[in-house]
Amino acid sequence: MVVKKLPQLWDLLLGLFLFFFKRGFAIFFKYSHPSKPLYTHNM
Repeated sequence: MVVKKLPQLWDLLLGLFLFFFKRGFAIFFKYSHPSKPLYTHNM
């Protein structure tokens, strides 16, 4: 049972990591370029 649940756990962790990474990058890009806020919505 544990072996079957591991891939789902890794997919969940990877998904959360990518989500927070994109969100953090969007916020960083927003504060770096306040004159161009449209680029953050494309992510």
